[in-house]
Amino acid sequence: MKISRARSGACPIHVLVVVVGKHAGHPFQNVQAFCDDIIPFWLDKPHDFTQGMFVSSVEVLASEPGRSISYYDGQTVQYAQDPTFENIAAAFKAWTDRIVKERGAGILHWIGHGATRMQDGPVQILFTQGPKYDAPAEGIHWSATINDINALTVGRPMFCFIDSCRTGGDTNYRFNSAFHMNSGPVIDNATVIFSAMVTQKSLWDNKIHLNDRLAKAKFRGGPLGTRAFLECLSGTGAELFIKGYPSHEVTAAKIAEGAGALFRRWAMHLGRSFRQHWNNRAEVCSGGVHDPLLRTPKPATVLDVIGANAGSACSVKLLPNGPTTAGDKGPKGYEFHVERGDYEFLVRGKSFKKSIVRAHQEVPVP
Repeated sequence: MKISRARSGACPIHVLVVVVGKHAGHPFQNVQAFCDDIIPFWLDKPHDFTQGMFVSSVEVLASEPGRSISYYDGQTVQYAQDPTFENIAAAFKAWTDRIVKERGAGILHWIGHGATRMQDGPVQILFTQGPKYDAPAEGIHWSATINDINALTVGRPMFCFIDSCRTGGDTNYRFNSAFHMNSGPVIDNATVIFSAMVTQKSLWDNKIHLNDRLAKAKFRGGPLGTRAFLECLSGTGAELFIKGYPSHEVTAAKIAEGAGALFRRWAMHLGRSFRQHWNNRAEVCSGGVHDPLLRTPKPATVLDVIGANAGSACSVKLLPNGPTTAGDKGPKGYEFHVERGDYEFLVRGKSFKKSIVRAHQEVPVP
């Protein structure tokens, strides 16, 4: 689990990934394929971390019907524990202990079913894997759990990406913090971003997309919300683009803006049966009190050229002498995923210019 990348005076990052794939309702398929992508994202990519950070450990709790989940933690192949309540509680404790002991930072990716309980709330519930499919629902009281995480790690940089449904519903089941603590006063520390707003559902697509329309739109299957988070952490979530700046911070607000745009795009490509997701918005529930996690030298943007009469082709050229990129036909016009800057747009044989500076930008055809 521990990776030999320590550097004097640097801040170690401890990554915890939870994927609750076995569930009585709608189980997730291809969890292994998703884990094969998300772990290398943190281990292998040359991220430009802020605050002298480096990835020190990775742990995964994940399940999928009919198979065990394995992952490479930077040194050896590990087999993921099932994400039951007790296993998750133990993993959360070990994770926060490491962060406090080493004066490090934490990243949490949670992917699974969830709900917003309106009793005494709203209270976010994240369901864990039960002992049996027909057993009563088990889960963690996220609102209490994040407060306990904040109390235990106060002062340490913490980043939590929660990808679960937030639809409302009352229940007689009582859910507790994963820490078995009596939560105290509310403490702000971690940056927490949800893939959906209260009343909205998140979405896992069980297919693997290769060389199809969704793959061209940079979606390979699995959790739409977390896939969008990863794209934004790679650069789409950068703050406003300022020409000449060598580095741009990836902020929580821009991660939410870009991730929401990607989620809606992918949901539209999945078809009309997913209409309920076409207006989804990611949400920053707590902006945290620390500097952003990453910087990027080349901020990207989710760019949509909007217009029913856009014609049969649309392209953009990065000015003054950059590449020309052809657009992919989308539901409302043409789609691009390009770096930010000044562009010349060519639509229906006519051209116009516009600066692209935000995480998600819609450009109407004049």
